Amino acid sequence: MQFGSLILHVRDVAASVGFHERTLGVERHFLYESGAYTELATGATALACANETSTRTAHVISQCRPAASAPAAEVAFVTHDVQADYDRALAAGARGVVAPATKPWGQVASCVRDLDDCLVALCSAVQG
Repeated sequence: MQFGSLILHVRDVAASVGFHERTLGVERHFLYESGAYTELATGATALACANETSTRTAHVISQCRPAASAPAAEVAFVTHDVQADYDRALAAGARGVVAPATKPWGQVASCVRDLDDCLVALCSAVQG
């Protein structure tokens, strides 16, 4: 078995995809003709954005929402320049959650909330 994708359920697929393209430098890999589902090329595993009408699980999935309690998951991206990518995310409309800081194990890590309030970690590779 192989992990295929992580799907963020969002209000506006085009806006969310545009945000991730601008801030993370990733490109669209697949766009469903209705615009309700898009995959971004992020390596071996795709990051997808979908609205509630695009999936067979629409009745059991809720979108990320600013009013929701703390998220149960986060999307993490490894980058070579955490500070620059954190700053770019903020400039694109993300809300800062944790500013870049070096962790005791040597990794630089930060966290933002994207346009749909999904938690996105921006961090350096773990050395070890």
